[in-house]
Amino acid sequence: MPLFDVVIVGGGPAGSTAAEKLSEKGFKVLVVEKERHPRRKVCGGALSLRAVRKFRIPLEKAVEVRNVFFWGPGEVRLTVPSDEPVGYLMRREDLDSILFRRASDAGAQVRECETVKSVLVDQSGVTVITTSGKYKGRAVIGADGFSSRVRDSLGLTPRDWYRGSAFCPVCYFPLPEGGERSADTEFYLGIFGEGYAWIFRHADHLNIGIGTFLRNYSSHPADDLLKFLRENYDASKRIPRLPERSEIVGAYIPYDGAVPKTYANRALLVGDAAGFVSTLTGEGVYFAMLSAEIAADVLKRALEEDDLSEERLAEYQKRWLEEPELGEMLSYGKLLRDLLFKDQRLLSSILRAAAGDEKLAGLLRDVVFGLIGYREATRELAKRVPLRVALDMLLLAPREVLRLASGSASPFFGGKGR
Repeated sequence: MPLFDVVIVGGGPAGSTAAEKLSEKGFKVLVVEKERHPRRKVCGGALSLRAVRKFRIPLEKAVEVRNVFFWGPGEVRLTVPSDEPVGYLMRREDLDSILFRRASDAGAQVRECETVKSVLVDQSGVTVITTSGKYKGRAVIGADGFSSRVRDSLGLTPRDWYRGSAFCPVCYFPLPEGGERSADTEFYLGIFGEGYAWIFRHADHLNIGIGTFLRNYSSHPADDLLKFLRENYDASKRIPRLPERSEIVGAYIPYDGAVPKTYANRALLVGDAAGFVSTLTGEGVYFAMLSAEIAADVLKRALEEDDLSEERLAEYQKRWLEEPELGEMLSYGKLLRDLLFKDQRLLSSILRAAAGDEKLAGLLRDVVFGLIGYREATRELAKRVPLRVALDMLLLAPREVLRLASGSASPFFGGKGR
């Protein structure tokens, strides 16, 4: 059985980024992916400018986002145009394939169509058991998504992980030949509690879905998506017909923070497996790649020191907690989410104010597309909202205003961490 320095379970953005970084540093890396690229990934397909720039993502298969549409309670409509791209849309099968190939080109060995059954850790190393065999490594990275087998094997999955997370029903439509031209991205707020419904206009299709906590659905998530498309006037005009229920797919996302412990003896968790998804918007690609970069750097030094103990790898959690674009974003994302979605009347008041204030409208757009950090956005929001909206906040969400002002929120799922 060959010995790898690192076995990475999962070949999405997090796993491929970690593999590329470690392979470039000269380590022997194996990536085990349960499907074969390109494979469909349930996702809206939005890409932030910061992800594109920091990780040099090629844009040949991407679509620019310039016009953003918001719909809110009380039939409030707000369109925010831009002369420059504020983000991009790309099929996840295209993005993930590009990153997976980059990892292979950097020297990582890859195994596709192998499902990991369990992970064993002892003093001699790590054994990853798959449907096709066993692989031995000095360390393992769990990059295998929300339902991480690595995380489960290590006993790091929190109680109520599924019940306390979000679920996204999604459908895909070929671009209609007729019908009304929509904005590049549309966000329908305040319909399902925290989160939103979306319609994203990709190059050749519409990507339509809902992202909210599982507890917020009134029935099966697929049925609530059908109800939204049938009853929302604006959304109903974008599609030539209602999708069949069988055309709707779905996936969980970790919408309430990181798992309490993202490291163990010889092991690190990254991306969705660790719970690294925006607690405001649900965006996860940038968080996945950033966490993978931090994990690769920590593992590099730990491997060189030949110290892969839990105590040594605890540096990883310390690093991401101190990273403003990760730990801080998870905390302030919760605070903004809890305030904005506390009451439909407050959300409507904010959107109406933005309709008459170009800078406030631009701030909302920039928050959604990650062009501004959430802590900075909090300060800007306090400056920009008119007095009547500030009074609405104090009247309708006093507790959330105080928590936001104090910055008191845990970046961890369930508010617990180590």
